[in-house]
Amino acid sequence: MKTRHFILFLPLLAAAASCEDRAGTDSTQQDPVFAYWEQPHSAMAGLAGNVESVIEYTVEEGMRFPMSYTVFNENGDIVSYDPTGMTVPESFLTGEAGLASKSAPATKAGFFATSRYEFGYDASGRISSVREYDMLPDPVAEYAFEYGESGVYALLDITGTGVSLVPGVVSVKAGFSGDGPDQEASVSFLFEVRDGGAYTYSMENSYGMVSVRESEITYRNGLPVTESAVYYEGSSENREKTAEGAVTYTWDEDKGILLSCTAEEKSADGTVSRTEDRYSPKFPMKKTSSLSWSGDALQTELFYTYDSAGRLLESAYTPGYEGFGSDMKIEYKAFDEYGNWTECIRSGADGEYHIYRAITYR
Repeated sequence: MKTRHFILFLPLLAAAASCEDRAGTDSTQQDPVFAYWEQPHSAMAGLAGNVESVIEYTVEEGMRFPMSYTVFNENGDIVSYDPTGMTVPESFLTGEAGLASKSAPATKAGFFATSRYEFGYDASGRISSVREYDMLPDPVAEYAFEYGESGVYALLDITGTGVSLVPGVVSVKAGFSGDGPDQEASVSFLFEVRDGGAYTYSMENSYGMVSVRESEITYRNGLPVTESAVYYEGSSENREKTAEGAVTYTWDEDKGILLSCTAEEKSADGTVSRTEDRYSPKFPMKKTSSLSWSGDALQTELFYTYDSAGRLLESAYTPGYEGFGSDMKIEYKAFDEYGNWTECIRSGADGEYHIYRAITYR
């Protein structure tokens, strides 16, 4: 059992299909230096225009398969994110141009999710809560955000689709339906600012066994730069240390843009693993490479290529052991009047297929 690295906030829309729009890089040149992170979520996702919702889907044998459904409020911030595609409107499921549809998630993009998320905001427009749902109508967890003068830019990622800086955060706490954490709870999380730094605590709990991650984060000029972590496993009453780790972040501090993230973990038996993620200085939060090592042996390499507008064109994966690598290429075929793509073709080891977007505007 392994805990999530961070707890979770801004989906970047393109995770399911790996098809990306323009990155809105002009905002990184503005004051304050964190303008990129403080602009609307729709702009950070590369969407132009006053977008109300985006549905991504495939078509197979005359039937439409929703892949994701994202809704924005009038400020361009996310109201709900459903990577299962299960909550798309009935009007979409009935289809257009005579297409029949199924309300089942597509899996050809190599991504299958069982959770969806709803976002709440306070009177100042800051995110105040995130509710997580599984296949049932009631939430399984809720994350509450608190802000204050001692707040920092918290490095968070609620849906696992990409990290996000959340400004001014003092704490993030997790609550569960019923009394949690308990055997029904999958993850417990706590983030608190302490003396200008931060402390994180996360735990998975299943059938009396726990997997815990405790960490301390240090900041420079409001940005997280290092993190030390300790991992424990065992029962709720008796847990043992299983590993320790460290994370280092490199930033373009003038723009507040993450350039690289290096993580190292040493297990109790002395095994050392390391990962290194690098990001584009031109298109914020878009990875250019991701590499992993076990000891001195390189295990995997993954590289990304973008066009001049920041849209993903190609990813190339190479395993460091005997096996088959895989490349994925994307060709963008159609755009709407705002310049947002509405059709692309993805080709890779799983074949070639079309991905479509149904975008509504206010």
